Amino acid sequence: MSCFFFSPSASADFSGDFAPANWSYQESNSSASGPSGSLSASTMQIISANWISGAVVGTWGQYGIEIPWYLQTISFDYSYVTNDVDGSGFDMPSYTLNGSKTYLVASNIPQFGSASGSVTLDVSSLAGKSLLFTQECTDCILGTASISIRNFSAISRSSLLNAHELSSQSNPVLTRDEKGYTCKPGAYTLKRFSFAKELGSPTSLRYTLIVDGKRTSSLSTDNWSTFSNSTLASTGSSLTGSASIDSAFWASTSSIAQTVQCEVLAFQDSATSLNYSNTLG
Repeated sequence: MSCFFFSPSASADFSGDFAPANWSYQESNSSASGPSGSLSASTMQIISANWISGAVVGTWGQYGIEIPWYLQTISFDYSYVTNDVDGSGFDMPSYTLNGSKTYLVASNIPQFGSASGSVTLDVSSLAGKSLLFTQECTDCILGTASISIRNFSAISRSSLLNAHELSSQSNPVLTRDEKGYTCKPGAYTLKRFSFAKELGSPTSLRYTLIVDGKRTSSLSTDNWSTFSNSTLASTGSSLTGSASIDSAFWASTSSIAQTVQCEVLAFQDSATSLNYSNTLG
């Protein structure tokens, strides 16, 4: 079974969940006479067997992978060349989707002939099923043939794109002590593509100070840097830390402010959550 690490939009060539390391390669009746397979980030190639003597019929080379649950389509270009004296009928390439085999070329291509084309497959209902690319030979003598797969593309279901939901499980809390005001962002839950929830871990938080209903300043934190101004300062070493309002600012402002509130905008995996703290007078 393959393990998949989700990438939400598209995979181009053999990358992401379809990187070379995630494919399995198998051969039947393997020997120095073939078959053989190679797979790079751009190209998959399988060459049929060509036995010098004592040929074993029905030999094949095959790459396979399990289809991730989130895909809508898989598409690819293919090119085929046969060197077999008797043509393509004895060295046929195919793909197999969920157990259903489809040959990619006609069986009457002559020696040194070639064929190419493009295929798009709907895999939206085939999560966990297999996709196989195979180059076989029936007589396995008198010349090889090869199939090459390029421009491999896997497209996610459009209804799932940007469908993460970041929710606040506890609202921000604004408190005051003798040093000033502190805004804590609360806790979050991330729901990926309407499936299971997990503990949220925002990659960026933006605090905004609201005094008497007026947005007066903001501060952002992320994994790399902190941006502050004269009215807000970052405290704590993690993204779940807090933003503190500078006590010197409040010495000149709190006497005239009627209400104070903190707005927190959280970001994670293309999802956002906007929440407001309690109001202090």
